[in-house]
Amino acid sequence: MHQSYYDGEPTIMSLNIRPNSVLDELALRSLAEGYTLVAKCKYNGNIVGACINQSLSEWDPEMQEKLACSVKHDETRKLIMFQAYVSRAPDLFRCLGVKKIYEMAYLFVNRSHRKKGLAFRLLEESKSLGADAGFPVIRCDATNVNTAKICEKLGMQKVADIPYCTYLDQNLQPIFQPPWPHQSTQIYCDCAPQYNELKRKIQKKGNFLKFSKRQHHKQPYV
Repeated sequence: MHQSYYDGEPTIMSLNIRPNSVLDELALRSLAEGYTLVAKCKYNGNIVGACINQSLSEWDPEMQEKLACSVKHDETRKLIMFQAYVSRAPDLFRCLGVKKIYEMAYLFVNRSHRKKGLAFRLLEESKSLGADAGFPVIRCDATNVNTAKICEKLGMQKVADIPYCTYLDQNLQPIFQPPWPHQSTQIYCDCAPQYNELKRKIQKKGNFLKFSKRQHHKQPYV
């Protein structure tokens, strides 16, 4: 994350936050749940990307706010408060009547391995993992346009859009001013993950059978 996440995440870039123990602890808590997927180089085994996934409960935003109040570093506190605000914004627990939500929380790919489809594959497989784990709702808070595009391709529904210019400090000034084109956090959800995952697998199997059939017809007669 220090090498591939902090230097490209719009909210962190905007606040000029360096890797620190508070954010590391939050990531480690998510890792401990065991829903993380990692991409490794097949030649040297180095980690080239990952999607750290976690479960969310309806009391988590309040716990985030309490944590933020204990953080001394001002910019880190602002970031955690914003994350709590985003988590609470769509009010999915009340609207959907669920107790747990699966969140694809941290997505990152090493710079030298970007634009090769790794980010898409990591989100796709993370979404599949959440469905197989039985979560009733899968969520992704896309803080940048690239993640948002992947969520769209995965058929997830956008349920909220929070422009950074509307999140203000006490002086009514925007807290975040990330570089273009990252202008908002877009929240995407899949409210029928098991059904959609089954449909994806059936479609994938059908495409494989069609491919195999075409390949069979291409075989020369002996």
